[in-house]
Amino acid sequence: MNVLLTFLIPFVTLIQLDFDWVSFSMVKRSTSHGRISRVEASVFYKPSGEMVTHFVSPIDMYVLNNSLGNVEIFNTKENTVVKSLDNRMGSQNTTFYYFLFGSSEDLGLTEVGFSLEESRIEDMMLISEYTPPAAMRDLGRVELVSNGDHPVFMGYINREGKYVKKTYYYDYEVVRGVDFPMSITEIDFLNNDSTITKTTFSNFRFDVPKDKEFADFKTPSNATLLE
Repeated sequence: MNVLLTFLIPFVTLIQLDFDWVSFSMVKRSTSHGRISRVEASVFYKPSGEMVTHFVSPIDMYVLNNSLGNVEIFNTKENTVVKSLDNRMGSQNTTFYYFLFGSSEDLGLTEVGFSLEESRIEDMMLISEYTPPAAMRDLGRVELVSNGDHPVFMGYINREGKYVKKTYYYDYEVVRGVDFPMSITEIDFLNNDSTITKTTFSNFRFDVPKDKEFADFKTPSNATLLE
């Protein structure tokens, strides 16, 4: 579940939904407490909201989820499955969804209850500040910086005015008519340390026949359900 959580996390242009599925590759590298980890996966997404993520490293497993937050984690080696329901884990609460299918204008902040406080221009950049919903009591505000239509930075700031998380979006390329950041770097500030995570996307493909079996993947009926 933790692997999925690190993947999911946050220009009003919508991609043309004239395809049955899209697939792409994802590599996530993290550095924390002097240790380096690497996660590799292929992602398959349908406009209906069904998403299949096939992790190939460090372990082989499938994560299936949909727009409602139904999640299945299937371990291929153990033939076991864990199921859960959490709307925060919905397939539309993902970075790639905001850019490809939804609005990347605010990267989904208003959808989860944030309110736009103010916007200003500094050094040719649009800086927008959002206040969090009441449930996020420890968070003071979120700062979103855009260069034209491209979000380039998002910062989470606590009530003491210190950054607790910074995210950078860069290496933009055009994917089916939409500008998409092929690289995202996140810095999470922890007590006396920080975690740095870089995620790269590549190999976007639409309706490639050999990808269909993965896009349609279902957890085997004989998999052991773990509580």
